[in-house]
Amino acid sequence: MSISKIIGTFTAAFIAVIAATLLSTSHASAWSVQHSAASECRDEEAVITWSFKNTEPNQAKWSIDLEVTNSENDLKITETVAPGETATGFFGTNETKIDAGKVTFTMLWTDGRRGVDVRTSSYAMTEECYVEREEPAFNAAIICEIVDAKAVFTLNIEQTAGETPGVFTPANGTVLENGNAVEVLGVFDNGEVKITQTAQAAEDCTPEEETEKVCRDGKIVEIEKSDRKETDTDTCPQVSSVVKELPKTGPASMIAAIAAVFATSVAGAQLHMRRK
Repeated sequence: MSISKIIGTFTAAFIAVIAATLLSTSHASAWSVQHSAASECRDEEAVITWSFKNTEPNQAKWSIDLEVTNSENDLKITETVAPGETATGFFGTNETKIDAGKVTFTMLWTDGRRGVDVRTSSYAMTEECYVEREEPAFNAAIICEIVDAKAVFTLNIEQTAGETPGVFTPANGTVLENGNAVEVLGVFDNGEVKITQTAQAAEDCTPEEETEKVCRDGKIVEIEKSDRKETDTDTCPQVSSVVKELPKTGPASMIAAIAAVFATSVAGAQLHMRRK
């Protein structure tokens, strides 16, 4: 073979290799994807969210193995994203505020074919995620009320501070056996804050029973209205204060009467004799 032919054959082969390489590189650099990143506050923690969509044609060979890296703490997440699918996630930071940064998306073909691509998305810094909360507080008291002429003791609880309603034991509105002091437990923020307070004792509000004066057994007495008997009257019968003296009829009285008659007879006889 002549030298010219050898050179021609080598040149054609070299051109073919270069063309194939260029075509492979051209295709690899044209990965069709969409990606984004953002920062936000979640439960008082600054987090970084990301999203990645594989927009390659819907064929198995375009499936992408994805590695997502966060510049804030170099954490990595791996996902396999088929054509047309979207993968999402987030990185926790254990911080209440972070600076601006980037999320890196490194892509490889799932079937092992040659080719790699790297994309990045930026996110902004966050404001302070921690919000100082007002400390919860409540007042507890025992209220005595008259119901059907009887004293009823009720626990009254009023929450005076705190963003979320508390859970109280005993509960607000519990009817108590008496007015003795009661310990009340308040639980707030899903059990993170617990407060104990004493509801002070309440005085018995049972009303005093009304009294009245009646005549009982011939005398005026003061009684409670509930103790009144059917025989009681509002007044007692009047008893006369003048007592008429009855004639004396005993033996001494008879002797005195006979003596008086005898004396009268003697006096009369003497008066008759003088006249004669």
